Amino acid sequence: MMASKKSLRDIPAKWDDLLLVCRKCSRKVGKRFGQEGDQVLEKALKAELKRGQGGARWKVASVACLDICPKNAVCLVQASAPGKVHLVAAEAAVAEVFGELAPVPQGSAKRGGKALRRAVADGAAPIPGGGVAPSKTS
Repeated sequence: MMASKKSLRDIPAKWDDLLLVCRKCSRKVGKRFGQEGDQVLEKALKAELKRGQGGARWKVASVACLDICPKNAVCLVQASAPGKVHLVAAEAAVAEVFGELAPVPQGSAKRGGKALRRAVADGAAPIPGGGVAPSKTS
């Protein structure tokens, strides 16, 4: 009998929260965001994040049409607050958009990846939520 592969596995994300930007709204509104007003919302959000906005690590992704289609606005959904759709008005200040978003969930500060593997290799115990307990050195 063949060994079966796991059909689902979890890996740690490199971000704390995810922002989903409607691609169709973005295309309709066009390049009306950013410091110079020459970027689409997704690119303006990413540029603001590169400048260090917010403290939390965000991932910005464009998604297919969210079927809300406001006039002169772009639909934005924050993954940690899925019950609310934000309508970002054309030419809105991107810094204000980050100010209006819900706070990042508390458990997101625990990381995985290389840091987790190094800590475990150094004797720390992994925590089921995704971090490590302090190593017991005496």
